[in-house]
Amino acid sequence: MNHGHSVLSGSLGLTLKLETQGRTAEARKASLNGKVSIRVKNGVLKRYSLISKIFSFLNVSQLLELKLPDLVAKGIPYKEIGGDFQIKNGIAQTDNLFLASRSLNMAAIGQIDLTRKSLNLTIAVQPLQTVDKVVALVPILGHILTDEKKSLILAFFNAKGPWNDPSVTPIPFASLRKGILGIFKRIFLLPKDVVKEPWEVLLPKLP
Repeated sequence: MNHGHSVLSGSLGLTLKLETQGRTAEARKASLNGKVSIRVKNGVLKRYSLISKIFSFLNVSQLLELKLPDLVAKGIPYKEIGGDFQIKNGIAQTDNLFLASRSLNMAAIGQIDLTRKSLNLTIAVQPLQTVDKVVALVPILGHILTDEKKSLILAFFNAKGPWNDPSVTPIPFASLRKGILGIFKRIFLLPKDVVKEPWEVLLPKLP
């Protein structure tokens, strides 16, 4: 799966069951219904606006060693990208979209509007490295979740808007619904007792 200027390379596996109707492409998108499962393995994710913006937050927070120039020049080598989508009237819903790589794992839940070419996703990022100094470096660190050893577990973001250039904002952990957090715990296979009440696991507050 590597075509010219595509943002993704790798070995693609795809299962789909779709139905639609309409005279135009837009009408067929708007009436699209069905299911899609996708798995892409052992490839490189090239520069993509959403990923770049998330990396910017993590780099500013000194929580990720992979710098943006590396992403621009080389992309992110990954082990697997996958997810299952339920599509109704042109809107794809997922609760298990994920990316697994050597440097980080990512997961997303939410909607992708195929007609409007927009998305609204809640995203969790799990850098695969230990945070040596768990201190509130910048105000956005309210979106960081740690375990009892003060190792980084997850950082949360919302991505919303056009899918080629969505806005990305950190989400305070305390504002996440338990159901959403439970989904991410299953995706990342976190122990049940890792995530307690927000005030027990958040980083120290800014003075």
